[in-house]
Amino acid sequence: MECVIDTNALVYEMIEDSEHHAEAVSTFNKIEHRVIPSVVIEELVHVLKQLDVKEEIIRKKLEEILSDEGTEIAPVTAANIEGAANLIASHSVSFRRFNDKLVLSVARTGGLPLFTFDKDLLSQCRKENIKNP
Repeated sequence: MECVIDTNALVYEMIEDSEHHAEAVSTFNKIEHRVIPSVVIEELVHVLKQLDVKEEIIRKKLEEILSDEGTEIAPVTAANIEGAANLIASHSVSFRRFNDKLVLSVARTGGLPLFTFDKDLLSQCRKENIKNP
């Protein structure tokens, strides 16, 4: 299975005492090809710093992601930015959700499911007929 990965899925997979850790690990084990939008990498570092994760651990996680043959870092394109802006307009939401819309746009453009635990993003996925694994 190929799937776009959202930031919270990476965080839950990484943080062993998180509420969705077991489910995140189980789902990650089923995904053969992970597409991680570049914006998700930026958000991951930001979230891990907010959680006071040691910089050495953050660095190791980034190295793990970059060295994983089953993982592709997808650059955010102009088409994704335009798609995100259009999604914001069509869903009548704030630009505070712009990063989520970028991730959603990457999934929609690639015709891929999106792995997330974000309830708002899951709702938006349903509106766009994007599956969650």
